[in-house]
Amino acid sequence: MNQRLQELSLELLGLPIKSRAYLAARLLESLDEDEDEINDQMWMDEINRRLADVREGKAELIPVEDVIKELKASLGH
Repeated sequence: MNQRLQELSLELLGLPIKSRAYLAARLLESLDEDEDEINDQMWMDEINRRLADVREGKAELIPVEDVIKELKASLGH
């Protein structure tokens, strides 16, 4: 850990509990935002891969009606 981060940590730990809680929440939110961006990109990559499979004839497309019928049958409805 670098010196500036250590100094900042000590200073922030000296804040009142409500201020530390606010800061902790904001830091956690910022981590979630980064994770959301990564997840969004991963989903876009997956969507593009699946779309390419469809266009290249590598994927079998099943009508939604058939999927629902099969699902209901598997659930005993």
